[in-house]
Amino acid sequence: MTVTEWMWARWRERQGLWFLLIVVVICVIAIALAPAGGYWRWWPHGRPALFRLNDQLVLAIPPEYQKFWLQGDRVVRAPAAPQAIPSVPDVSFSFFLPHYSGYTPRNFKREVDPDRVDIVALGAADAAEGEAGASGYYPPNLLGRILEGGGDPHARETHGLRCYQPAGLSGDRWVCFGPLGEEPSRQIMLWVDLPPYEPSVREPMMQAVYFTPRYGGMKITWRAHATHLPAWHEIDTRIWDLVSQWNVADSLAHQAE
Repeated sequence: MTVTEWMWARWRERQGLWFLLIVVVICVIAIALAPAGGYWRWWPHGRPALFRLNDQLVLAIPPEYQKFWLQGDRVVRAPAAPQAIPSVPDVSFSFFLPHYSGYTPRNFKREVDPDRVDIVALGAADAAEGEAGASGYYPPNLLGRILEGGGDPHARETHGLRCYQPAGLSGDRWVCFGPLGEEPSRQIMLWVDLPPYEPSVREPMMQAVYFTPRYGGMKITWRAHATHLPAWHEIDTRIWDLVSQWNVADSLAHQAE
């Protein structure tokens, strides 16, 4: 083999190695980006989805706080004429602790995430539900029914909540009211698994379900992992802060004038 032939063979060998390396790099990048493909494929370019709950609450929810990749064309997105905004019985959305951020390409396919807070339903409710003794989910009335029904009157206080065990309920599940010291109309109700946990409890959870006189009367249900119980008040406050930020009812009313 001549020197020229040897150099040519070496060059071709190196070219083959470089080609193989490039193929490997492209494959690695493709694999890394594959899970995010569905996210960006359906990303609605930041356009919020519009929902009318009543005349006082019309929400423009940013897409990252909902499963926009499943919504497709089934929702109306801004910009839209006021008459095109659908009236709905309730809405749902989610965010992730600790930064109260929305879905990202990294987390949007996780079915279970201990840091996700799900607002299962927020919808308009009859204002009469807030009257004394009325049925429904107004916290002062709920507490009265629990105690009248033979619930344990000896409360357990934790993280600014006063917790009771209703009659017939035992084990880890407690129903809690708070924040302590607040007027009853500003309190919420939480079902929560409190330690020590029974062996059957693998994923302790907390779930708020309550009526509030906000926006003419609303019922809300949200849930989170019980490890976030110390932050329950901050979570609930942030939910209503977001609702306030997303409410476009006033701006729509001005447009109609």
